[in-house]
Amino acid sequence: RHSPLIQILSAEVTERSSECSTHHFGNLAWAFAVLECHQRGLMESLGATTIAKCSELNSQGLSNLAWSFARCKWYNQPLLDALSDGFVKVSCKAKPQELANFSWSLATLLCLHLPVLQAVSKWSLLKIQDFKPQDHSNIAWSFAVLQESDCHLLDCLASASVDRINDFQPQHLANTAWAFATLRHPHAPLLRSVASAARQHLRALAPHASASLAWALARLRFSDEPLFASIAHFAVDSLQHARGLAEKNVGMLLWAFSSTGEAARLGDLSRASHILEASVRLGQRLDGVSFSGLVAGCQCHSLRMQEASLFRDYIAKGAMSVVAGNCAAMLMAESGETSAALSLLHAFRQAGFFNEVSRRIWLACGGLSSELTLLAEVPLIPGELYTKELRLLRHVLALAIPGNPSSVCEAVETFGLNDLPKKGHWLKVAGGAKAQLIEAAATAKPAGLAPSGGIALEVGD
Repeated sequence: RHSPLIQILSAEVTERSSECSTHHFGNLAWAFAVLECHQRGLMESLGATTIAKCSELNSQGLSNLAWSFARCKWYNQPLLDALSDGFVKVSCKAKPQELANFSWSLATLLCLHLPVLQAVSKWSLLKIQDFKPQDHSNIAWSFAVLQESDCHLLDCLASASVDRINDFQPQHLANTAWAFATLRHPHAPLLRSVASAARQHLRALAPHASASLAWALARLRFSDEPLFASIAHFAVDSLQHARGLAEKNVGMLLWAFSSTGEAARLGDLSRASHILEASVRLGQRLDGVSFSGLVAGCQCHSLRMQEASLFRDYIAKGAMSVVAGNCAAMLMAESGETSAALSLLHAFRQAGFFNEVSRRIWLACGGLSSELTLLAEVPLIPGELYTKELRLLRHVLALAIPGNPSSVCEAVETFGLNDLPKKGHWLKVAGGAKAQLIEAAATAKPAGLAPSGGIALEVGD
């Protein structure tokens, strides 16, 4: 790049973009996007000119401009509406790459425009024989990001991808698998083909892509032991050499190897454990979501002591120490290891982590009341993980009546109504009027429903 030149060109285009022909204008937008030159004034000028010239653009011009703005992460609703409306009108003439690029652009900017997706689906089905691997991958990825499941399109994309799977780049394999998993659309022939191709090109996959692939196969309950073993080995090696495996990718792998595969089915969570150990040695700090898969795997196989070790060794950090320590002690007690639970609680108390819940576990395990006194709560540090949830827990423990579920729910609601607004936060709970609405919907019986029939109510994801 030549920064002074780019700045001069940017200033000129900002002033004179309306004078450009549609062809030259499209080339300029593309060039600035590739150069990652997206100053606000330049983007506003390009956007305004695009809206004015949309009616003059063909499918290629519209697709290129949409791609350029998406590459620059420039979100402007009137601009996207103008591009999308124009593209729908000429989509019948769009080439496969133009269909893929336009849908990719909307997905990148998280802009759901149903007429565009409907047009992309319609013309993709008719032109799918001309698709390149990246076109298959980009369209599937786009629909997944926008959470728009088109079963017929997905089935056709899958069948066409199987026929050309050897032409897919490693990243295309991972993106395609991720898309089908995100939309929960299993297609066994496609998954077998992706797994087979991935085994041959695993070293060419970026670490984050291999994590995405493992997560996708696991989410669709597809197991390929040789591939899983290779991905697990590759992940540990990447962490040991600090090669681009972020915390969220580690979380995906922990979930995948704790829920799917022959080893996990038999209760062997060693793959996930080795990845976790390598992550910790690297100094990564995983959040609760990242740990959830491994914790769930322990629960599924009643591995209480292994689950207790997770809470004790990895989750008990900072203000979370008292909560994680209590969880570990309860798991030990449930396993009959009351002595280990008492030893753990004693150690945490010595470190300053002991509350009313700790006291109750201590007494339930046979500890003497004369040996303990409650400690002051550990101060919550702004920005620390789960401070809102920890404040909620403290609020409930202070106000709720032990053994009274209604008082617990009431305490949760008062926290959300009275305490959180002062902090500018919110709490997503089904309380108050929402609770009444859900109860009414769940207990209502539609007319004509057979006595043996049932009602399904889905709340959240």
